[in-house]
Amino acid sequence: MKTAPAQDLVGRWRIGLWLSYGLIGLGIAVQVFWLSPQPWPGSMNGPVRFLFDTHDIGVYFRSSAWAVGGGTLYRDVPSEYPLAANLIFGSVRFLASLVMAPDRQEWGFTLIWILCGMAVLVGCLRLAIRESRDGVPLVWLLPAVIYFAALRFDIYPAFTLLLAIAAMRRQRLLRSAGWLGVAIALKGFALFLVPCMAVYVFHLAGIRKALIFSVVCLVPHTTMSLATLLFSGIDGLLTSYLFHAKRSFNGESLWDGMSLRFLVRWFPGLPALLTIGFSIGAACLRPRSFDRLIDACLVAVVGFTVSTVFYSPQFCLWILAIASFSERQRILFVVYGLCFVTYFYFPVSFDIAWNGGSRIPLEIAVTTVSLLRLLLIVTALRRTPTAVPTSS
Repeated sequence: MKTAPAQDLVGRWRIGLWLSYGLIGLGIAVQVFWLSPQPWPGSMNGPVRFLFDTHDIGVYFRSSAWAVGGGTLYRDVPSEYPLAANLIFGSVRFLASLVMAPDRQEWGFTLIWILCGMAVLVGCLRLAIRESRDGVPLVWLLPAVIYFAALRFDIYPAFTLLLAIAAMRRQRLLRSAGWLGVAIALKGFALFLVPCMAVYVFHLAGIRKALIFSVVCLVPHTTMSLATLLFSGIDGLLTSYLFHAKRSFNGESLWDGMSLRFLVRWFPGLPALLTIGFSIGAACLRPRSFDRLIDACLVAVVGFTVSTVFYSPQFCLWILAIASFSERQRILFVVYGLCFVTYFYFPVSFDIAWNGGSRIPLEIAVTTVSLLRLLLIVTALRRTPTAVPTSS
């Protein structure tokens, strides 16, 4: 599966890895000085969350109250996540209730959550070592990847997406469809991968297998939706969809980074149109080889991230999960740069701005991340020239 060792790739990425952790250490040292009894004039009102962030874990904890008798999910316990995600939250909450007193359950939940996230990251790393080019596993050790694996939910759909693509590489079509279906149930973004992957299956095994693949992909999400409808009604079913449908500009999307908000004001349906367009466009690439399938999947997923009016830094996990299978060094370099910059976009520059510091670092980081995602789409769309044999 692996190509010949690329020592230049490994060496450069290792330097970047140590550089990033060195900068974090320097940042923590400076922050300690800022928070000393004699702070710098004009310093921030609060710290940068270099190592730990309670916000999202707190959301997961509150969403999981149903698992310990707190009421019915979506009716009494509000949640912005689908049922499959809440099953993970609920499992962690139930484990926390077994080992912690009621007034300490949030601490127990946080600890178990981080341990589970790290365990899944180890699974991602092992899969990357087995499936990827030399050096690619180093990207899974970058600060942003570890940070979001420990503190965000997205490591779970990223891992199932890794498993789906690994199974597709070995042409285990039903297994791939099953894992992709789990990813869709956990995070709906994976739905945009179905068209290009179904086209690839069609070229491998024909229309019948492609249709079966597509149906199997939708089974987990459909099952979870029906279950939600039964226990919480139509309002509960629509809760997570309406939350994301109502999300607006958060200052971090490509529309913000490239100063293009005016286009969405003129054409409110443009983001949704582009999202669907990238998904269909990825299928129109008609991937016939596995390498070309990876390019098409990147177009679909990265296209989704550049189309939405909001952007979340943990999206880098989704992109990395696909790019880990690429054999194209340019794509790997761009994804490495994206994951490298992401940590300095969030939490570093985000918290500096949030705590009353300059917004310039955040604006630079958001613009850089936006440009890298655009570059990734362009790189994925470009076909590698095929050598033409010459007659003797």
